[in-house]
Amino acid sequence: MPLIKAHPPKNILDKSDPMFAADLEENGFVPNSSLLFSGRPEVFAAWRELQRSVRAPLSPRRYELIVFAAALALKSTYAAWVQAVSLSQFFSPAELETLAMDYRKARLETVEVAVMDFAQKIALHASKVTPSDIQWLLSLGVSEAEIGDITLASAAQCFLSKVVDGLAAEPDPPQRDLDPDLRSALSLGRHFD
Repeated sequence: MPLIKAHPPKNILDKSDPMFAADLEENGFVPNSSLLFSGRPEVFAAWRELQRSVRAPLSPRRYELIVFAAALALKSTYAAWVQAVSLSQFFSPAELETLAMDYRKARLETVEVAVMDFAQKIALHASKVTPSDIQWLLSLGVSEAEIGDITLASAAQCFLSKVVDGLAAEPDPPQRDLDPDLRSALSLGRHFD
């Protein structure tokens, strides 16, 4: 149960409501994470714009791996479940379970593992990033601009993970429909029934 009461508009399915129109268009429903912002529409609008801006230069797969890595590092069950749904366009349930348990053992390219490692370091220990971390990514063909984008995506995921975990957002139907073994593997922090 969320720790604060969300105050959605009276007709949450009204696509003319600018606050939730994008969620309704993209998902067909308003995620519980979005509802947490209902009392602060200006913050939600700024968050959505930041998220769009951060995501734009990255390929969809790269972006989803980055934010998944950050969610895993932060032990954010809600965020990890959301990202698992997004990653299901690229991976089977069994592959997703491997990613959740130890992405280094998944069938990822070396550069993808390095990007996920870097995203986790940003999420947990940004002050410990060294020139050798950057050099390793550069040697794998990741540009300095993309290193900046990885940093932005991981840091933005930290914000969202802290909001959904701090206020105990409940999983949405797509996350509840994930394979039970995968949900279990991704139950890293808060546990949901």
